[in-house]
Amino acid sequence: MRLAIIPSPPQFATDEILGPGRPELLRKVNAAEILRLVRLHGPCSRADLSRGSRLSVPTVSSSIAYLERRGLLERIGMGGSKGGRPPELVRFNQTFGYAVGVDIGSSSLRFALADLAGTIVGKLNVPVCGRATPPRVVAMVARAVARLLRTHSIPRRKLLAVALGAPGATDSRAGIVRSAPHLTDWENVPLGRLISANLGLPAIIENDMNVGALGESWCGTARAVPEFVFVGISDGVGAGVVLNGRLYHGADWTAGEIGYLAVPGTRSGPLNELQPGPLEEMVGGRGIERAWRRANGGRPRLRAEQILDLAESGNRLARSAVERTARVLAAGILNLSVVLNPQLVVFGGRIGAHPALFAATERIIARSRIATPRLAMSLLGREAQLMGAVWLATRAAEARVLAAEPE
Repeated sequence: MRLAIIPSPPQFATDEILGPGRPELLRKVNAAEILRLVRLHGPCSRADLSRGSRLSVPTVSSSIAYLERRGLLERIGMGGSKGGRPPELVRFNQTFGYAVGVDIGSSSLRFALADLAGTIVGKLNVPVCGRATPPRVVAMVARAVARLLRTHSIPRRKLLAVALGAPGATDSRAGIVRSAPHLTDWENVPLGRLISANLGLPAIIENDMNVGALGESWCGTARAVPEFVFVGISDGVGAGVVLNGRLYHGADWTAGEIGYLAVPGTRSGPLNELQPGPLEEMVGGRGIERAWRRANGGRPRLRAEQILDLAESGNRLARSAVERTARVLAAGILNLSVVLNPQLVVFGGRIGAHPALFAATERIIARSRIATPRLAMSLLGREAQLMGAVWLATRAAEARVLAAEPE
């Protein structure tokens, strides 16, 4: 069997989890590459893996033994042969452990329990009744994780990691949510430490737009695209930026906070990460609703999605409001594209992926003759953030097992 090269999603940095030490680290890096190939291609022989990884057969054998001791690979017998001794095959033991992805929203928390291959075992949607303060969210996460494990009869010891997407500026290395304007009392919250202490396992914290980009890269519109931007528009506006196959966070972890862009038609003045930005005020859900009320004397009061539905059905006033929103949004995306020159911009969120806003924005951007990216709507819809959190959690779980000493 020849192993084809399959582009991977944005890479997850495992160096800190794997730990220091050159010979030991090299062994773990080799093992991680062998595991990646088996996970992508299914059952493989040592010869297959040697060709695919360009490692020697003895090195591959050592890596397989390393992974077997940790429970991540298992032997399944002999493969086919065209003559000579049949090769022994190994496969990924995806049920060795499990991980949980969490999407934190202002009105609900969404959970997905998955095995190490990312196969979803169960989901849970927990409404937030009242204020989504950090202590309440931590308690809700603990209860929901316990409920998922209990419902699907998975022993607590088999849960290896959890990853959460938070709606705000997030320092993922430190596990701190710096600000989340659409939540209550979210300023410099050490969410990673709080969740980890509560659950007793690694907790990875990432910006919700970044996990949306991970989801689209893993199993959505941006598969095999190394340079793209995921733009999510709901009440808030943000972007996940992937450059050269990696998430780009920026020096202060605010890369992709496009809600703070100042473009024609938006207000000017100092920016404050504790408040919505100029672009967000115009093209977020509440901005669309304000524009509709101004155009209609405040009646009828409609939600942003209802206004977009009216525009799609041909309502003149609704179409005018959407065109105005699209002009502002297109200016922001073109500014972003001139700087980053992505191949693709994926529209997500309950507003960003609405056909009326997407079509109007696409028409405006198509007039540009420089740095014009291809636009596409999310294939995952509201699931983008949740699937990205699952992918991040499974990679963290895998890294944890790779670093552990076998029992």
